[in-house]
Amino acid sequence: VQTNQSIEHDFRGFVNCVIPFSPEKVLLAVGKQLFFYNTSKRDLPQSIGIGPNNGCFYSLSALWDGLSKVAASFDRGLVAVFDLEKKRKIRTYAEHKNTVWQVAVIGANRLASCADDAMVKLYDVRKERSYKTLGLHVGRVAAILPLDENILISAACCKKPARSVEKGQFSFWDLRYV
Repeated sequence: VQTNQSIEHDFRGFVNCVIPFSPEKVLLAVGKQLFFYNTSKRDLPQSIGIGPNNGCFYSLSALWDGLSKVAASFDRGLVAVFDLEKKRKIRTYAEHKNTVWQVAVIGANRLASCADDAMVKLYDVRKERSYKTLGLHVGRVAAILPLDENILISAACCKKPARSVEKGQFSFWDLRYV
């Protein structure tokens, strides 16, 4: 496969996530910063000027209110919600231990996150704390996938995959009954 265009930019950190923002823009999470890249103009990415006070972005998920708000996951156990139009952080959750690998929208105003601590947390972004913790994972939960507003899949690996006889795990959660 050939690329039609590559753009080099002096990013300070890893490019950990890219999500579509509009038909002409993508949102990039790079280290501790968010950037917009205009796909039609093909200019250099422009910093939004918001990010965590500490830690690095690991994932992004656009909330269902349009694309003005995004949820993000970080190392250091953090999940945050940002308003991109107002260029500010709306809420921070510090409920996980270590890296939060992914955050995903599971419905209007609802998020899920998964982390090294073998937990999946559920949030209502209008509230200050998570409303549910889903445990029973064999180790790090590295991925979550909402199938719809009620069904969530989590994927976990054992604590030391290279030396373990334990196996990975997929869990199906019906959120109406947890």
